[in-house]
Amino acid sequence: MKNRFYPALSCMILFSLFSSCIKESEESDYPYLEQEIEVGDIVPVFTVYEKEDQTGASFSSTQCEGKITVIVFFNTGCKDCRRELPKINYAWDTLRDDPLYQIVPIARDQGKEEIEAFWKDPDYTFSMPAYVDPGRKVYTLFANQTVPRVYIVNQEGVISWMAIEELTQTKEQFTELLRKMQ
Repeated sequence: MKNRFYPALSCMILFSLFSSCIKESEESDYPYLEQEIEVGDIVPVFTVYEKEDQTGASFSSTQCEGKITVIVFFNTGCKDCRRELPKINYAWDTLRDDPLYQIVPIARDQGKEEIEAFWKDPDYTFSMPAYVDPGRKVYTLFANQTVPRVYIVNQEGVISWMAIEELTQTKEQFTELLRKMQ
C-alpha cells in the first residue's frame, strides 16, 4: 500500500502544479498573438455579446471613447478569477451610476449559462453584466494565456493600466485607482 501511495501522491501534486486554471500550455488550437497588449497600446477593435449567438446586450470597443473602461477577462472555474472578480464587482456597484465609468467582464471560452450559474453562487452574487467570448476571438486580440486579466482603458482608448492574475489592491483601493484616472 505504501509503495503505491507515494508515487500516486507525487503524480497528483505535479498534475495540480502544471494544470493551473490560469495558464495554458504553449501548444493551443487558438490563434497566437506575437505581441500581447501592454500599457500604452490602443485598445483593439472588438465587439462582445451577452449570448453565444451574438444576441442580447453587446459592447464594442468604440464605446470606450470618452470613458474610463475596465475590461476584465475571466473564467468562472479559475480560482484567481474567483478571488479578483468581487473587487471588480465592488467597483461596478460603486461607479455604475457615474457615466464616466464602465466595466466590461468577458468570460473567456464560456457561455451564458455557465456565467449565470456562477453569478448566482451565494458565495459571490455579482450585479455587473457579463459578456461571452466563444473561441477566444476577443481574448486573443489581447493575450495568449493567463486569466484573470484586467485592463483599464482611458478616455482616449489607450490602455493606461493592467493587471494579470492579481489586482494587488483591495476592492476599495481598486475603485479609488479608477477614480484617480479622470
